[in-house]
Formats: sequence, structure tokens, C-alpha cells
Amino acid sequence: MKKSILVLVAVVFSSGFASTLRAGYYDAPMSSYAVQTAKNPMGSRIALSGIAQDNPCNCFDPGAWNFDVIGARTWGQDTERLDGWGGGIQATTFYNEIFGVGTRALWWDGELNVQHDYSASAYLRYPVPDLCIAPYFYGGGGLRTNGSTFGTGHLGAGIDIRLSRMECVGIFIDYRHTWTAQNEENYNQLSVGLRLSY
Repeated sequence: MKKSILVLVAVVFSSGFASTLRAGYYDAPMSSYAVQTAKNPMGSRIALSGIAQDNPCNCFDPGAWNFDVIGARTWGQDTERLDGWGGGIQATTFYNEIFGVGTRALWWDGELNVQHDYSASAYLRYPVPDLCIAPYFYGGGGLRTNGSTFGTGHLGAGIDIRLSRMECVGIFIDYRHTWTAQNEENYNQLSVGLRLSY
């Protein structure tokens, strides 16, 4: 008899406790994050996108002008004239997020004399706003002079990295190969630069 009474009390107590837990669970207010997650199982991605929206990268909007200061290492088959360190300036603008044009003036100290390199380029880039970077390809033509003048053509590729919190100040690194009518005058350049956008 006593055993039956104890079992009955235990069952009643367990049922009441479970009911209390269920009532507390449903009656307790849900946090805004929990509500958001309940409405959309991709709540964590919504939170991340909210962070991104607070700091949008609009550094690759069309119409802006970019002005660069460049440091470059040049090397070629004719080491006496083509190998050296130098620097220059560059300006680019983009008509949309993908296509743009630019011009560059670069000087470097070959072993015999200073080389002067002037060129114009067309650019194709692919902005990645989430990372605020833009890989790009470019090609064009120009002139190189060092007492003698050579017509040149070039192809290159690089990456443009922007700091959206610093008014889109950026850095870039690119490589280009330049050729002339005389193969021994062909050369390569690796450039690193600081970019200001207006």
C-alpha cells in the first residue's frame, strides 16, 4: 500500500514538474537573435551580413580617379641596361566596376643609364566587395627611351587592395611583361604602389 502511494506521488510530481518546465520554456521571452534565427535558419549569415552592411566597401565605384605612387623592380635579357630599381606615378579611372583605362610613367636606373618608360593601358577587374579587393588584368602600349626610343606593348595582372575605413586608400601589386620589336629589349616589371582615390 505504502509503495503504491509513493509511486502515485512520484508520477504526480514528475508530471507537474514537466508541465512547469514546458510553461516556462514557452512563456519566456525570446531574444531578438533567437527570434531572428527561428524565422530564418540562416540567422548567423544575417548577422554577418549586417556587420558587412555597417562597413560597406564602395571603393570600386565607377567614375573615381586613382592616383598612385609606384616602386618597381625591372629585369630583362640585356642586364646592363634593363636591370634596376625605380619608381613612378600612375593614374587610372573606371567607366564601370569592370572596365577602365590608365597611364603610367616609370623611371629606373639601369647599369648604364636611366630608363624612361611611358605607357597607357586598358584594365579589366573583378571587384570582391566582401574582401574589398579587386584582381585585375591589363594590357596596352607605350614608349621606352634611354637615348634611343622603342615602341612597346605589354600585358600584366595584379591585385588592388583597399581600406574602406581609410577613405579607400589602397595598395596594389602587379606584374607586367613588356616587349619591343627587338627581343633583347624585352623586360619584366614587378611593381608595388600606394593608391589614393578621389
